[in-house]
Amino acid sequence: MKNPMNENKVNGLQELVWEYLSATRSFQPNTIVSLKMFGALLYLAKTRNLCQTFNIQSNDPDVLLFMDISYVDTLSGNTSTSWEEKGILNVGICSRLLKEDNAYTIISKYAKDLRKISDPIYVFSIAEKLIKWNLSSNDYLKMFDFAIQQYMATMGKAYGEFSQPKEMTKLVAALISSSCDTIFNPFAGTLSYATGIAHYTKFEAIEINPIMWELASIRAALSERDNLISLKQGDVANWPSTKYDAIVSTPPFRMKMDMVGSIFNCTEFSDTVALRRFELSTTEKGELFTYVPMSVLFSNREEELRHELTSKGYIDTIITLPSGILPHTSIPIALIVLRKSLSVDEPIRMIDGSSLFTEVGKKRILDVEAILSALENDTKTLQVSIDQIKDGQWSWDVNVYSDSLEREHPEGYVRRTLSEIVDTPDLKRYFDDAKGPVVKISD
Repeated sequence: MKNPMNENKVNGLQELVWEYLSATRSFQPNTIVSLKMFGALLYLAKTRNLCQTFNIQSNDPDVLLFMDISYVDTLSGNTSTSWEEKGILNVGICSRLLKEDNAYTIISKYAKDLRKISDPIYVFSIAEKLIKWNLSSNDYLKMFDFAIQQYMATMGKAYGEFSQPKEMTKLVAALISSSCDTIFNPFAGTLSYATGIAHYTKFEAIEINPIMWELASIRAALSERDNLISLKQGDVANWPSTKYDAIVSTPPFRMKMDMVGSIFNCTEFSDTVALRRFELSTTEKGELFTYVPMSVLFSNREEELRHELTSKGYIDTIITLPSGILPHTSIPIALIVLRKSLSVDEPIRMIDGSSLFTEVGKKRILDVEAILSALENDTKTLQVSIDQIKDGQWSWDVNVYSDSLEREHPEGYVRRTLSEIVDTPDLKRYFDDAKGPVVKISD
């Protein structure tokens, strides 16, 4: 049963986001800049550096944000009352932030953009509500994420990479071991893993896109664990030499990578960069969770890599996922899970999750609970031995081994293989058109 109080709170936070987006649309056509301005406002409120003040000097060098509402009484909703009649020269929203604050540079940059607003009445009222409401870090983060989602919705699929579907993050968060204290996240995006995984003591990430890096920096600052997150703007080609307990990755697909100091004698693709470095970049209890296009599971190009990882007993789970769950591409994908804690001869779990989704309108939403349930159900999970993988040309494609899966059937029915109930026709090749229509073996 839904909690009406929580639902009302969520609705109130979302209404505030809509209020801000509507208010800024007229004076800030660049929605990305508007998002970052909003993030700066949220951070100032979160850190209690936002306040309502009277008779402030707007040229104070320590003031990051100052919005002057000299003739508007926002408290009473009366827009015609002159503050001068009350003996007050002006009323404003003011903020200060210590330069020692880790987020000072990015927050001050976009707070100063807010100062440039010529008609700040709407943003003033939003700031006023943020000052009054007793919100948690999670509330501020939810508002910022909702604003990002609205931006994505207006900009279409091309901007879907700005935010990974929360269900994909939730699946990894449910599978990662609680003992993984240090985590590395290449291709960090907007840091969905850093805010979605429940436990760690150190989270290091790299993001090359400056737009996403700034959004991710604000998200990290708004989270409850900003002091545990280290986000670097740079290229994954400069792979760190540090060892981590876990690597989590959602790379861009099929992007060629020129890795610095690579020991692999091949052109690398973004899909397999983390897989190739799993052994060297993780501790003795190391784990890896990476989403890849389905082709990685069976293509000839990655056969040697699959051979190596399988032979060393690192493969824990392969889960194929529904197509269309990513907003910016329809490429079918899979989740690969590696763990060093496995014994070499332990079977590999495989799940065909291609049908495990729900539909909301035209969107496909990954059904995380169904996948986790399937992992606990022997009739829905394949246990594939290394010998079977070897016989299957080192393929990780679930369909290659699905014949061995015990499928459920209605009571009163008997399970039979296709070969038991039909005969295979003896087809021969004919090349003489004079004999009439030809039935091909492929037919």
